[in-house]
Amino acid sequence: MDRMHRHTFLSCLLGLACSDQSVKVLEPQAVFSVTITDPEDEATVPAGSSRAARARVELSQGATEDVDATWLLNGAELCATTPVDRDGLSTCAFEPPTGPFDLAVEAVAPSNAIATDTIRLEGVAPDTPTEEEPPTAPTVTLSPDPATTTDSLVAEATGSQASDGSAVSYRFAWTVDGATHDGDAATVVAADTARDQTWTVVVTPIANGVEGPAGSAMLEIQNTPPSAPTVAVVPDAPSAGIDAMQCVLQTESLDADADPVSYRMTWTVDGATVPGSDDTGTPDATPDTTTWTDDTIPAALLT
Repeated sequence: MDRMHRHTFLSCLLGLACSDQSVKVLEPQAVFSVTITDPEDEATVPAGSSRAARARVELSQGATEDVDATWLLNGAELCATTPVDRDGLSTCAFEPPTGPFDLAVEAVAPSNAIATDTIRLEGVAPDTPTEEEPPTAPTVTLSPDPATTTDSLVAEATGSQASDGSAVSYRFAWTVDGATHDGDAATVVAADTARDQTWTVVVTPIANGVEGPAGSAMLEIQNTPPSAPTVAVVPDAPSAGIDAMQCVLQTESLDADADPVSYRMTWTVDGATVPGSDDTGTPDATPDTTTWTDDTIPAALLT
């Protein structure tokens, strides 16, 4: 409705007395409105994804920066009271719910006049991505088998396949005697092992970020044989029937498991093993012992 203002002016006619008169002048009423421009009414929007809603304020008298706007979703405050910008725009970021819902904006002018707009929207859940099928379980082997404390353990996994032909990678997890071993490589170095330990590796195949069923292998660390000693026979040129021969240990054997080492000595003559006694069983024919069993051949056996 137009506003009416009364103005008074003086009317004088030539030759007549002047008189006061009043007339009514109509002025246009101030325009104040708000309209949601984005999204459109009855639109379908992705649910759960953040997006912006926008509204435009029309104000014929005064500055739009003096207008406050509040956004509501299903009647609940969504964006608190915020000033409208100089171009008359109000923006609110929100995440649409699933299903139909109402989005409204309420604008308040400096004169406390209120303008509102409401639209009906529907939030649609995005398509659920197709789940990737896990790769098949691998065949797992440990080598060497048998292994000793001088051997590094190497795990090998083969045979896993992805349904779409994608590349398959493997994750390795080790335990020793049931306790977790720190490390995810395919190899455990020999220095980390000890005799009689039981090592297990579990290998999980992975394709397209999806894990498949695991495969495993295990073995027990065996006793490590001692190293070979170095020996010498003295004298190096014995006289038959005069000099006894003795095997002298020059360098002792080493055992990686730190086990005590003993020695067994066997003599041969012309490729044949020297018996423990001669055919007559005389004491002189029996190999003597000075340090280790059977380390000495008596002179009586030398011919």
